[in-house]
Amino acid sequence: MRDERAIALGVQAVTVAHEMGTPLSTIAMLSEELRDSAAHDRNLAPYATDFELLEQQMALCTFALARLRSRASGPSLRQPLDEWLASFIDQWRLRHPQVKFVQTGVRPPACGSTTRSRSARF
Repeated sequence: MRDERAIALGVQAVTVAHEMGTPLSTIAMLSEELRDSAAHDRNLAPYATDFELLEQQMALCTFALARLRSRASGPSLRQPLDEWLASFIDQWRLRHPQVKFVQTGVRPPACGSTTRSRSARF
């Protein structure tokens, strides 16, 4: 019974991701056209940064849906910490564009190496 529920939840997640994908693609296409128009239309020019932000937010939504599809359709894949952290930072920056994020220190070594510290300031 528990496995059946997990499978049903996975199917629902894929279905929702597919249903949301089409409208998000349409919005992304329109925001790209608006951004391109803002480069040539002085009436739209003041909104260029807003259009760019809209595109970034759409990319974040699209990426989240892709992760949802991936997680629902199969086992999760492990990835190295530095790759995961870089992806997390990129997503965080998209969610919080008004916050300046500064990475300090050195990159963590590969697995099996001696560890060095790394810190971040917000």
